[in-house]
Amino acid sequence: GGRDANALQDDGRIAVWNGELTAFRDSLRWCCDTQNYPEWAYWREGGSLKSSCVNGSDLIPPAFDDDEIKVIALSATMTVDRSFEYWANETGLAPDETAVLDSPFDLPSLMEIDVVDLGLQVMSPGYADAVARVCRKYARENGGATLVLLSSRRLLTAVSAYLKMNAEKDRLNILVQGDLPRTDLLELFKENERSVLVGMASFREGIDVPGEALTQVIIDRIPFPHPDDPVGEARAKLEGRENFVKVVLPGAKMQLRQAAGRLIRTGADRGRVVILDGRIVTRPDWKILNSLPAVPVKKYRLVGARK
Repeated sequence: GGRDANALQDDGRIAVWNGELTAFRDSLRWCCDTQNYPEWAYWREGGSLKSSCVNGSDLIPPAFDDDEIKVIALSATMTVDRSFEYWANETGLAPDETAVLDSPFDLPSLMEIDVVDLGLQVMSPGYADAVARVCRKYARENGGATLVLLSSRRLLTAVSAYLKMNAEKDRLNILVQGDLPRTDLLELFKENERSVLVGMASFREGIDVPGEALTQVIIDRIPFPHPDDPVGEARAKLEGRENFVKVVLPGAKMQLRQAAGRLIRTGADRGRVVILDGRIVTRPDWKILNSLPAVPVKKYRLVGARK
């Protein structure tokens, strides 16, 4: 009897192992056979081969084919320039009815936007240092209660190191994404109003810190995708010359609004959004400010920046 049980157990293990190997073989074959490019992107990341759908507009609608399914989609950041066109194009879902509602808060009296032109390209040698110095100035001036959102791990490392180096002098508590689990970081941030929380793109969403614990959000630049992003590269190939206007710019506007939305969470909140990207002003054709709350805007330029 015992031998039969062991044999069954072994058979089960072999079946699982066989299933895993088959799945591995199919995935490897899919990634190596790149015939679905550019609808799908394929790339190597470390020791892995990866693949991702580039546009969900063909995959999402079949999930809602059933006439019995009624969908109500709600978000503070679904529209771009008060239009659902970008959302509809990305999801493939054509809305039957739409409504755009204004904020319930009197935002012009609750917040302002500072635009700081660093006078430097992202890849300039002094760029990270300039971002770090401006972040420190604003965090110190605000007495903490600041969320810093950065677009790369390189900047996260440089800015957090600079803030930590001056933390004792500035009497600031510096919390950095990756040092602790996200929930722990948020708890510490809420507990100490002299805190600065430094994070990356994932911190643009799902952070709800009302009141005096968060009165300033600093965003290092318009959140355009990294030029080497394999999914973005494939999408550019797919869309051609319309890619920037149809995909890249609306996506960046939506993400910028999500980031700015961390600031005012209740009608009693006050604060400032600081964006370290002069293109918001120097590229009026992009209409970035139009996609942000209509609040007072102050413009600054960093003096002495090295080109």
